[in-house]
Amino acid sequence: MQKTNAVPVTILCIAPILILFTVILSILYGAKSIDAEIVWNALFHFDSS
Repeated sequence: MQKTNAVPVTILCIAPILILFTVILSILYGAKSIDAEIVWNALFHFDSS
């Protein structure tokens, strides 16, 4: 296996896990009360103010 392929493969493997994790968190905390921006801020600890 070439090392140049390792990064894209890793991203393809991790991305669905992160998406699934986000969906599970959204369900746990109430998807209807969660905005995409709130999820983004929570995941990346970004303060928009």
